[in-house]
Amino acid sequence: FTEALEEARIISQMVSVRDGHKAIQYLKKEGAYDQAITPDLILLDINLPRINGLEVLSFIKSMDQFKQIPVVMLTTSSSPKDIEQAFKNHANYYITKPEDSDDFIKVIHEIEDFWSGNEQVNALTSQP
Repeated sequence: FTEALEEARIISQMVSVRDGHKAIQYLKKEGAYDQAITPDLILLDINLPRINGLEVLSFIKSMDQFKQIPVVMLTTSSSPKDIEQAFKNHANYYITKPEDSDDFIKVIHEIEDFWSGNEQVNALTSQP
C-alpha cells in the first residue's frame, strides 16, 4: 500500500511503524524517533498491536501539537461501531482496506482526492 502511495506521488516521505506504541513514540519523538519529522498526514489502522488505532487516534486528537494533523483511518474493519468511534475521536477520513486490486486503485485515488493540492506530504503510517 505504501509503495502505491509513493508511486502515485501523493507522499514525498513515508515512515511506517508496526504498532500503536511506536506510533505514539514517533509523534512524541522519543527513543529511536528523537529525530522524527512531524507528519502532515497520518494513515492509521484500527487493528494495531499493543495500543490499538482508536487509542492512538484519541491520543493524537487530544494533544494540541498533533490535533491539526489529518488522520485517515485505513483499516480492514467495516464495523459501524468502529467507524462511529473513529469519527467521534475526530478522524478526518475512514477507508476500509479493499481486497480486490481494482478497488485498491480506487482507494489510492480517494486519498489523492482527499489530498489534492498538497504536493509535499510527509506521512506516518501505522499498520500491523
